[in-house]
Amino acid sequence: MFPMKNLTDLILSTNENIEFKNLFSFNRGIERETLRVTEDGRLSERPPPKELGNILTHPFITADFAEAQPELITSVHNSPAQVLSELEKIHAFVARTLKNELMWCASMPCELPPKSRIKIANFGETNLGRLKGLYRAGLAERYGKEMQTICAIHYNFSFSEDFWRWLKRTEKSEDSSRQFRSRRYFDLMRNFRRHSWLVTYLFGASPATCASFVQNRNHKLLEFHGQETVFSPHSTSLRSADIGYQSNVQDRYVRVSYNGLTEYVSSLKAAILNNFKAYEKFSNEKSQISSNLLQSEAEFYTTIRAKRKIDSEENFVYSLSSNGVEYVELRLLDLNPFTPLGINEDQIRFLDIFLLFCLLTESPKDDEKKLEDNAFNYNATIFNGREKGIILRNGAKETPLKTWANEILAQLLELANFLDRIEKSKENEKSLRNISKLIENPELTPSGKMLNEMDEKKLSFLDFGIQRSKKHKKYYLDLDLSLAEMKFFKIISNESHQAAKKLDRDGKEDFNAYLKNFLDSYQR
Repeated sequence: MFPMKNLTDLILSTNENIEFKNLFSFNRGIERETLRVTEDGRLSERPPPKELGNILTHPFITADFAEAQPELITSVHNSPAQVLSELEKIHAFVARTLKNELMWCASMPCELPPKSRIKIANFGETNLGRLKGLYRAGLAERYGKEMQTICAIHYNFSFSEDFWRWLKRTEKSEDSSRQFRSRRYFDLMRNFRRHSWLVTYLFGASPATCASFVQNRNHKLLEFHGQETVFSPHSTSLRSADIGYQSNVQDRYVRVSYNGLTEYVSSLKAAILNNFKAYEKFSNEKSQISSNLLQSEAEFYTTIRAKRKIDSEENFVYSLSSNGVEYVELRLLDLNPFTPLGINEDQIRFLDIFLLFCLLTESPKDDEKKLEDNAFNYNATIFNGREKGIILRNGAKETPLKTWANEILAQLLELANFLDRIEKSKENEKSLRNISKLIENPELTPSGKMLNEMDEKKLSFLDFGIQRSKKHKKYYLDLDLSLAEMKFFKIISNESHQAAKKLDRDGKEDFNAYLKNFLDSYQR
């Protein structure tokens, strides 16, 4: 591994005939969760339009937890503009299909009905569909349906194979390609977890929520002008807080190691195989896959996960262990309510550069002290990130958040300038300069802007969400979706229905046997 400051000199002095623009062309895909809501901000209780396709087999439109919780998925693209363009077109198609419903703009949910009326997404009666339904029933029992309606952006990122070959040669590694790639991805993930507070500070966008979301729960949130809204004055992301998308059981009992692929797989598998007595009562009601700490790897809640593509019948943990890490999935991003797609180009360019930074800087193995500091910094930023003078733990010293953020930003700017030289543009530096304003002025962060707008316009969180969601709907409907593109999405939706019917016809295995095989596959 080489020092950050030497990266440009190292690359530009190489004797290899390499197209560096392709070498540093990152791959990214986006998953955007949202809620279907009525014009007055209530969770839709209508079934999803058939025109959106089958959520089990559609490549671009599925469901997260609830029936009224679409998840829009892009293909993998090697430029920010391309991935955003595809995400726009998917939004445009969905908006035209929903007609009288909105796509909720925020991570924290709209006004929710009683939990008995929050319907779990129905993936059909195939064995795979029933497994997905059973998994979600388990989530409802363990964490509550309300928590599962919280939405996010998932950002999937990888470096190209050419990049990995070049880096392996540059670092003179004797590891196999698979071992090298996985080891360096875990280096990246450890650094990302250490610095995840910065991403949450910059892009956290959930400092407030509907009061009804926390009714009958212990919390320290304040009333917001008595408008059926609760908030935390300096918070960045209540979605990431204890009232949000978190699990006290996982925090206490699930300890997945990021010190390498072997440690990650073994500790993740242990959580999937170890019984948790408090969950046994749900198995008695046949409403979960198992009573273990995790029903599957999908239930592991964290800021970043090691990933690879697998076939529908393939065991993920076994495949990851055998074939290594293919990409990483960032799971800490709130929906940005100030942009119609929930994420914008400045955010994407920042994340790309930040992930490159996490790969290229020293990444010591985790120990208890480092993990405690990570948790302290993350939680401090979640609850008090915009508070003046907030102090974080930086190794053996304590450092103001703003000072540390600016130190990291200076290194990111070096990488941005390097990438711009390769791309013959100024887009990366421009995006980072825009992001730097959020460090200098916390009120420019999405969380700060949300509270300021609610305060200035005397809006409740619900009213803020309705206004923004209506504005976004107009944006989606105004997008230019050609007849050919509309026809393409209709064909894909129809094909997804046909594919689901074929799975149903071809499925012959008894579900109990299928479920047993699924659980047994983790014993390998």
